[in-house]
Amino acid sequence: VFNNDAEYLITTFINTFPENQRVNQAFFELAKLRYRQERYADAITWFDKVDSDGLSADDRAEFFFKLGYSCFSVGNMDRALQSFFEIKDTDNKYNSPATYYYSHIAYLQHNYATALKGFERLKEDEVFAPLVPYYIVEIYFLQKEYQKVIDYGPKVLENASEKRASSIARFVGESYYRTKQYSEALPYLEKFLNGTKNPSRDDSYLVGIVYYKAGDYAKAAPLLEKATAGEDTLSQNAYYNLADCYLKLDDKNKARNAFSMAAK
Repeated sequence: VFNNDAEYLITTFINTFPENQRVNQAFFELAKLRYRQERYADAITWFDKVDSDGLSADDRAEFFFKLGYSCFSVGNMDRALQSFFEIKDTDNKYNSPATYYYSHIAYLQHNYATALKGFERLKEDEVFAPLVPYYIVEIYFLQKEYQKVIDYGPKVLENASEKRASSIARFVGESYYRTKQYSEALPYLEKFLNGTKNPSRDDSYLVGIVYYKAGDYAKAAPLLEKATAGEDTLSQNAYYNLADCYLKLDDKNKARNAFSMAAK
């Protein structure tokens, strides 16, 4: 519980005794007050007045975490990264959340190797263990470590929320596709497609081409048809494979039309 006049009392002390050795602590307390009020820009102003070297080890850890989170909240990612870096590898109660936010920012900045290293450290953390597997699967996929996605992703999918399940299923399914394991890819890509409200042309093409590679031409055709809505390379590839589907389905008129569109 904090007094309603805490801000007034602290600022009065600072203004009355500017040379007092406790002024540094007073700046810190006022910064924390602003942080608690979620007034992060104001908090940063007061954190900037604090001499972090004059704080105890515990206060110093709190200082860097709360400064980092304040910077993160106002969109100053580079400074947030620097602040979290100060404490993420030291023994303090903020090292896990600092590691998480440091890794999250690295992920946002496409520094996937750094992000992965941090997230893997948190796999057994009580608070962050439920969150980090989603990052890890996606980073493996973005790094084209498809076998790692195949090995790790299905376990993550088992415990995934409905919101996250679709994207995890796509990473696993597309990893099977990239490694030419088409039959294995299908259950995951079907789950992905069923969980996607408005699949894109790329989505339809991916699932359609996997059905095509797996020899299920009846299911491939309508998805490849959806991917043809455009005048680009994707559309041309979709038409070409769609034409072959129609040949396999013994519909030569549709095959002829699809080949014609591909040629155009």
